[in-house]
Amino acid sequence: MKFHLRIGLLPLGVLFLASCQQVSTPEEPASAKAPPSPTASAMAEPHPLSECNQASSTNLGDLQLAVAAKWDGDDEIYLIRADGSDRVQITFNDSRDIEPAWSPDGGRLAYVVNADTGPRVYISGPDGTEGRIVAADTEAKPGHSALEWSPKGDKLAFQNSEDLFVVDVVTNQIINLTRDAKLFPRELSFSRDGSMLAFTAGRPSDSDSGRYRLYIINVDGTGLRELRFPVEPVFWPDWHPREDKILFEGILPGVSVGLYVTSPDGTWEKLPMQRGSTSDLRAAWSPDGSMVGYIFGFVGVDSGGQRLSRNSIHVATAEGDIDLELVQSPAQADVELRIHDIVWGPDGRHIAYTTFRGKGSDVLAGDDLFVLDICDGSSILVVEEIDFYSTPSWRPLP
Repeated sequence: MKFHLRIGLLPLGVLFLASCQQVSTPEEPASAKAPPSPTASAMAEPHPLSECNQASSTNLGDLQLAVAAKWDGDDEIYLIRADGSDRVQITFNDSRDIEPAWSPDGGRLAYVVNADTGPRVYISGPDGTEGRIVAADTEAKPGHSALEWSPKGDKLAFQNSEDLFVVDVVTNQIINLTRDAKLFPRELSFSRDGSMLAFTAGRPSDSDSGRYRLYIINVDGTGLRELRFPVEPVFWPDWHPREDKILFEGILPGVSVGLYVTSPDGTWEKLPMQRGSTSDLRAAWSPDGSMVGYIFGFVGVDSGGQRLSRNSIHVATAEGDIDLELVQSPAQADVELRIHDIVWGPDGRHIAYTTFRGKGSDVLAGDDLFVLDICDGSSILVVEEIDFYSTPSWRPLP
């Protein structure tokens, strides 16, 4: 899930981590992207989203994100406030460190080290100190939101090229959940009580090669089951934070991408929001499960006849009766907006999202990171040129 590296595999269990240090933010270049303007639908009074009709007790400066970026020459882990202030580098290795993921209590940070030569899961304190490798004998596969904490913070789930693993972060006991299943896991999500995982996977050996499907499994490795739907492939499962239902996106061949919800027994329904998207939605529940945020994907054509991605961000109620476009695609036909990730903040009012900097498939150009206030529709540019493959991770509130 990235590029770049330098050193070979470091001795397992030993990484050269210096104490965290303040990093001055470079002067913003003139080419910096301007944040999108608020849409009319975000400015209505009273606000259509009930959560927005009460004063917020959280300031952007109180919220912190972990990101990966190669500002020092290779990918390292940084912390930054949601208003763009107080940037701190916490890893200082000669190899690529990526995929940061905060624990549910905000007291630990997991990430992938040695991403190019021998990727392993690493856990440190919030400032990068007191770190250790977990599951030292098992390679982690960077990419596709590689690390997932259990709700209690006692386990980490991750995948490599062929299998899905759960490791107890206290005992270091590791379980290969999909051994001999011949699945190639991708995105994953813990159930609300941490007893199960939902994940997407493909079976490249059969005739449905590349047709990713949705599976659930107990964290002890039992009960592997495929949930079948008339839409295929499926992507980006997200277990509801308070109920036993899983949000996912599915592609109806020849039609479009849609949002669906299923229970663990396979009973499913299509959500009424989002019609006609042509690309990934990256949909996710808000922290309390009352709303869904998603990317609406649309491919347009510029004045020269070239295809352009023209994305927008929507927030909808879980029932779909309210669906607001909060970040619009550009009005100019020749301007592209490729939104890559969206991640809900712990306060339920802000969403971090990234936009692709490059042209075509130039992932080396990285992403720019913005934060959206869903209540007034405003976006701010937090920082430029973060790693394309690493999803930003919000630190939970105390």
